Amino acid sequence: MYDVIIIGCGQAGLMAARELNKTDADFICLDIRKRVGEPLQCGEGIGKRDFVEIFGRFDYPFVLNEISEHRLIYNGKQRGFYEPYFQIDKPAFERWLAKPVMSRIRCGVLCKDIIVNNDCVDVITAKGDFRTKLVIIATGPNHNLQKKLGLTGSNPRLVACYGGIYNGFKLDEKKFYFI
Repeated sequence: MYDVIIIGCGQAGLMAARELNKTDADFICLDIRKRVGEPLQCGEGIGKRDFVEIFGRFDYPFVLNEISEHRLIYNGKQRGFYEPYFQIDKPAFERWLAKPVMSRIRCGVLCKDIIVNNDCVDVITAKGDFRTKLVIIATGPNHNLQKKLGLTGSNPRLVACYGGIYNGFKLDEKKFYFI
């Protein structure tokens, strides 16, 4: 039996894994994707101040550029604001986050169900079942497990974000767009 199972190896799940890796907890990370960081599902950004506070510096190869202007476009209307932000190469960032915990990651594992028992939790997957004391669900915008467990109602509203990484849109790579 594991101490912790993390479902989802995106940024949230990988940060949880990195923290657990500092302890003596026995844990694994399960992700439906075949490879950490792929496929790319959206552009990614993080506030400069927060990034430097967490990681201590900003000269990593996955930091693509610094963005200062953000634009919100909806129904032909536009609004903007200014805030220092980094555009991140999300696949490279997630692979970097995964390095210290790579031996704990199981990719290509579809989590079908979570059964909460009195003294443990069973995680049912397409590749076998796992037993644990604690589950961390870090599946981002995929809310199937949360819905099944009654943790959320309808899908939360999500706003697609497009940055300079998208080809053919003639977008300024120094701006972060929310459309």
